[in-house]
Amino acid sequence: KKQIFLIFYIALFILVARMFYPYLTPLLWSGLIYSMTKSLFERCVAHIKPGRKPSGNHSFGRSLLAGIFAILGIVLIAFPIGYLIVALLRQLLDVIGSISREVEANPDTFSLKPDSPIGGFIYRLSQGTIDLGRIDLIKEIKAFLSSSSESIISYSGTVIKNFANMVINLAFMLFSLFFLYLDGKQLMELVVSAIPLKKSVTTMFITKIRESSHQLISGYFLVALYQGTAMFLISLAFGLDHNLVIGALTAVTSFVPMIGSGLVWLPLSIYVAVNDSLVKGIVFLVVSAFFVSVVDNFLRSKIIGDKLSIHPLLIFFAILGGIKLFGFNGLILGPLILIVFLSAISLYDAFDEESEAEPES
Repeated sequence: KKQIFLIFYIALFILVARMFYPYLTPLLWSGLIYSMTKSLFERCVAHIKPGRKPSGNHSFGRSLLAGIFAILGIVLIAFPIGYLIVALLRQLLDVIGSISREVEANPDTFSLKPDSPIGGFIYRLSQGTIDLGRIDLIKEIKAFLSSSSESIISYSGTVIKNFANMVINLAFMLFSLFFLYLDGKQLMELVVSAIPLKKSVTTMFITKIRESSHQLISGYFLVALYQGTAMFLISLAFGLDHNLVIGALTAVTSFVPMIGSGLVWLPLSIYVAVNDSLVKGIVFLVVSAFFVSVVDNFLRSKIIGDKLSIHPLLIFFAILGGIKLFGFNGLILGPLILIVFLSAISLYDAFDEESEAEPES
C-alpha cells in the first residue's frame, strides 16, 4: 500500500509541478523578495493596532500593509532592475562597437603574422617553431563581435516583443507577494504537511533550506551587488566609459573562486596606466583592490562565516548550470537546487544515524 501510494503521490507531484511551471518566474522572484523583506514586514505589523477584519482572520491594517509592501517590492526592485538591464544592453552594444572600431583602426596590433607585435613575440619566443600567421585573428574577432551584437539585439527585441508577458508576470508577482505577506506562514505549513515524511523531519529539512538560501543570497548575491556597485562608482570617479558594463562584469566575476573581481579591476588598472598615467593606474589598482576585494572578503566573512558550508566552486558551476538550464531564473534556481541536494544528503545521514540508534534503544 505504501509503494502504491508513493507512486500515486509522485505522479500527482509531477502533475502539480507541471501546472505551476509556467508561472515559475513570478513565483520564484516573489518568494525571493518575500524572504528578503519578511522580517521588516513583521516588525511593521507588530506596530499596527488591532482593527476591524474585512475578511478571514486578517486585520485591515495587516492587509493594507501587505498591499503596500507588495507594491513597493515590485516598484523598488523589478523596475530598477529592468532599467539597468536595458541600459546595460545599450552599453554592451557600445563596447562591441568600440572594439570593432579599434580592430579596424589597428589591424597590425591584432595580427599574428611573424612581423606583427603579438605574432612576432610568439615566433621569437618559440625560436621559429610556432607560426600563427595562418590564423586570421581579426576575422575571428569580427565574427565573435558580430554574433554577440546580434544576440544582444535579438534579446532586446525579445524583451520588447514580450512586453505584455512581462506586465502579466509583474501582476502575478504583485498578487503572489500580497498573499505571501498575508499567509506566508500558513502556506509553509501547507507545504510541510504535503510532504510524506514526519513533520519534524520535514520542518528541519525546509528550515535548513531556508537558512542556507538566505545565507547564500546575503553572502553571495548581495556581496556581488556590493562589488558591482563599488566598481561602478570607482570607474565613474576615474572617468572610465561603460560603467554599467564594468559593474556588471565585476558582479559576475565575484562568483569566480580565488581570482574573483580581480579579473576586471586588474586589466582595467593596466588600461588606465597605459592610456592615462602610471600614477593614476596605480591609484586605481589600490582603490579597486581595497574597496572591491578587501572589503568584500571582510563582508563575506561577517555575513556568512562558517554557516554556509558550500564550496564557492560548487556555487559558481551551479549558477552557470542553472542559467544554461533555466535561463535567467537559473541564477537563483541553480544554487537552490544544489542546496536542496546537499540538504537531502544531510537528511539521509540523519535517517541513517536514527536507524542505527534504534536497535541500541
